[in-house]
Amino acid sequence: IRSMERNLKLIISSKEFLSEVFPQAVEGKPVKEKAKKVLDQITGAPPSKVSWEYLTKFFRDLSLPEIRRLYSEVEMNLPNKTIAVIDSIEGISSINNIDMNLLTFALHKDLAESSGASLIFVSEKNEPGPEDYITDGVIYLDNKIQEGRRIRNMYLNKLRGIEIFSSNYMFTLKDGKFYVFYPNLNYLKMHGSFEPIKNSEKHYSTGIRDLDEILDGGIEPSYFVLLDIGKDVTRDDYTLITRLMYLNFMHNRMGILYIPPPGANPIKMKEDLCRYIPEDIFFKRFRYMNYTAEESEYPYIVAAGSKDPMKVQQNVIKAMMDVSVDSEAVVHVYSLETLDAVRGYDLTIKDILNAVTTVKSTKDIAIITSQSDDPLKEKIRSVADYHFRIETINNVPVIYGIKPRTIYYIIEVDREKGFPNVKLIPML
Repeated sequence: IRSMERNLKLIISSKEFLSEVFPQAVEGKPVKEKAKKVLDQITGAPPSKVSWEYLTKFFRDLSLPEIRRLYSEVEMNLPNKTIAVIDSIEGISSINNIDMNLLTFALHKDLAESSGASLIFVSEKNEPGPEDYITDGVIYLDNKIQEGRRIRNMYLNKLRGIEIFSSNYMFTLKDGKFYVFYPNLNYLKMHGSFEPIKNSEKHYSTGIRDLDEILDGGIEPSYFVLLDIGKDVTRDDYTLITRLMYLNFMHNRMGILYIPPPGANPIKMKEDLCRYIPEDIFFKRFRYMNYTAEESEYPYIVAAGSKDPMKVQQNVIKAMMDVSVDSEAVVHVYSLETLDAVRGYDLTIKDILNAVTTVKSTKDIAIITSQSDDPLKEKIRSVADYHFRIETINNVPVIYGIKPRTIYYIIEVDREKGFPNVKLIPML
């Protein structure tokens, strides 16, 4: 063996080849312990007993009852594989007044390498240590407070033999369970059916039970909502919220007067919503204000791009009447960026104040969406009854309340009911 070690850096062989080189080892005849150990490691033969070599070498005169019991438990479980959690390595080292690095090395050599056990070391420090270099995987768990809201992150620094597609994930400890969040693209293929939620006597349901609970039942009539969207949030992510709102409003006999954000497509929006609601209901209760069209051949698209202001006003009034017929209330959904681009700063302020006045004097509600740093947003915040913000953290969309103030909630496609159903999972 020593001769082979001098001449070869790595031996790759089959058990048949080894049986010719070490026939006495394969047949079970006595050989030197070192040769048998090398042979077992190469051929994958299960160990019959636990090695105490390094524990004895480093801590011969110490009792270490917890560690010695661990060795005994692993040996009693042989030839079955044992998974042992050392929590925490600093705590055990401190209690026994021994060097943590030597203990880690001994456990790794005796239990993992020689006895085939899998070890999970829990460490309470946040900087790399010697154990990082001898282990097969290194995962850091981080807990921080951002503007009074908790964020938990998991960093995959090393997973030997496994490709790491993303090294950073958020997680929560809701209900005492470790729950990891993934980008919602993984769940968009999990199609389900939309289940509408009925309005109560005092609230309009958002179509998302978790959001209704945050709002103590839903959106109150005559209320004004500001939905603030971060610049890095994709349309696919924030429509996880708005899609369910629009569907549920229409299911509850509420009309929608919709001024879209820049880049929206009325045809695609109709196709998206009509997957979950009959077309006749959509045509009756939804009006899409198109400020680039002078004429429209579709009943739900309102041509608001004419150069004749009187014609535009007539079209808008007709759209308002259309969605009001046979509706319990009207939802005014306006994109701040579109209004500002089309109407200008002063007229946008006037339009929004008129909308607030209309809402406050009726059972209607208004939802203003904004995905920019438009200075108008500051003025709107002061009159909004609810102010929610959607952001993206580690490629996962989150929503939180500024008015009322809430913690972070992860927006996730419901893994049981499927898309388009959504759950808001608290970051705890």
